Amino acid sequence: MTNGEHAMDEETRALLDTARHVVEALAAAHRLLGREDQALLDLQAHTASAAGGDRAATLRRMRDRVGETARHLATGVGILAQFVGMVQIGIDGQYSQRADGKLHTPLAALDSRDYLLSEAVDTLVEAIDALRAAYAPTRKHPGLTRPQDRQAMAQVVGHLLDAAREMETMLGTDQADIESYTANVLEQLALLERICQPLPDRPDAAMSDDAAVQRVLMDPELTAKVLQGAKHMKVLAPQTARKATSTT
Repeated sequence: MTNGEHAMDEETRALLDTARHVVEALAAAHRLLGREDQALLDLQAHTASAAGGDRAATLRRMRDRVGETARHLATGVGILAQFVGMVQIGIDGQYSQRADGKLHTPLAALDSRDYLLSEAVDTLVEAIDALRAAYAPTRKHPGLTRPQDRQAMAQVVGHLLDAAREMETMLGTDQADIESYTANVLEQLALLERICQPLPDRPDAAMSDDAAVQRVLMDPELTAKVLQGAKHMKVLAPQTARKATSTT
């Protein structure tokens, strides 16, 4: 513990610990994104060799969004590291001063803690939005826009959720800010949590009907195949009915 931290009150020390936890969570999420990007890169190479135009474009978009997520997380880690350093040193914004001691506002000021915290929140929101966009289903290939490394992405979302909950405690007591944050961050993460959770075992004869339905709904590829089959059955149904009528 530094001399500066010895002089901190309990509330400031708790704020510092929370910020460190957020940094650790964001850094862990950033590290794990490499597994998903590599999996997408491998699939993209295979798709390119198979000359799948629309599929290749979808995979490029997914990689772009994962890359954007990583950039936002890297920015967030840097902002919060600056925040932690300023708390440790005891600086909370500063203007230059004139010879008479009055503030000299024409020159750039040091960032305040509130400003850095606001920037960190915005960066986290942007990272989550980018990750959500990576898995937005497409009309032509709804089954393709899914995590390729579900184990890694489930952990990524878990770390982001930890960071988001910790950061919520740093927002103060403004109810409007907290409600807006919850709507923009925690609801999106709840959706990502469902998208990225590891799949249960593949359906088999021993699986209950409810478990089989859950397995299908959790896998966009299976869902797309079921929907495609349902459309095919819808087309065949009138033909089957006409054949049955003609034979009676």
